[in-house]
Amino acid sequence: MVILAAFGASLAILSEAEPLEELAEGNLVFHMFQHFLIGLGGFFVGRSLILLRPDGSLLPAHLLKGGYPWAALFLSLFTFWHVPSVYSAAVLPGNELLHLAEHVSFFSSSLFIAVVAPYMSRGFKAFFIFLFGNMNSMMGVLYSVNGGNLFWPYPAYQQNEFGFLMSITGFLTMSAGTYLYFVLSEPGSASRSTEAES
Repeated sequence: MVILAAFGASLAILSEAEPLEELAEGNLVFHMFQHFLIGLGGFFVGRSLILLRPDGSLLPAHLLKGGYPWAALFLSLFTFWHVPSVYSAAVLPGNELLHLAEHVSFFSSSLFIAVVAPYMSRGFKAFFIFLFGNMNSMMGVLYSVNGGNLFWPYPAYQQNEFGFLMSITGFLTMSAGTYLYFVLSEPGSASRSTEAES
């Protein structure tokens, strides 16, 4: 548990340290990779909290709601921060608090998804993986084919590179990720979800 929490915290700290921070300031792809590390760090910290309370008492059952509101919040925040105008505003000089709020929301929403994931039904978790991958893929395609420079603080070619990478990783998450989840997922997750909601 401690190792998992330390690993997650280290990823978040690493994402804000040099040289990645310096690279992220001038390159859209590295900046999005920074966000990936922040979210991954939050996820691992959340998983460590689950190990702290394996009896399911970490959150009251009425707050879990099968994970539906938390999944909706995660996807809403992810979508909001990837609106090009919002993202561009966050990286402008003088908007450091907005940028900080962006990073905190990535970390915290990923943490909460990790905490509530064991209480989601097996089918809903698969749907969430599929939907998240689909969103990434569609956003990536839109970024790539757009003729203008949506993320205007960065060169236009970086938008195309990022859009291509996002569409590929989104497609892999949507297809291979969903399939592997069904193959590898634990059969007892659905019953645990039912118990948490009752």
